[in-house]
Amino acid sequence: MFGRSVDRERSIELADRLFKVMDEHLAERKFVATGLPTVADIACYSYTRAAPEGGVSLKPHQNIVRWLERIEALPKFESMPPAPPIAGS
Repeated sequence: MFGRSVDRERSIELADRLFKVMDEHLAERKFVATGLPTVADIACYSYTRAAPEGGVSLKPHQNIVRWLERIEALPKFESMPPAPPIAGS
């Protein structure tokens, strides 16, 4: 990316560590910042939803999965199209 090599295993490890913290945070909350959706949820949604496309499983993080489902159940929600495959992968 941007001419730099990417350590895929390290990136997945870091994402999984981040998702562990986020999952614990969402264990006691419906949304990221408050009891209602905010811009924080919007900011976190796209990267989190796309994580499996980068090889990061969300299965161990069921609070995140339920949070994604809550976001997707919001009125007028429009889903993201899947990302195109990365060349050479």
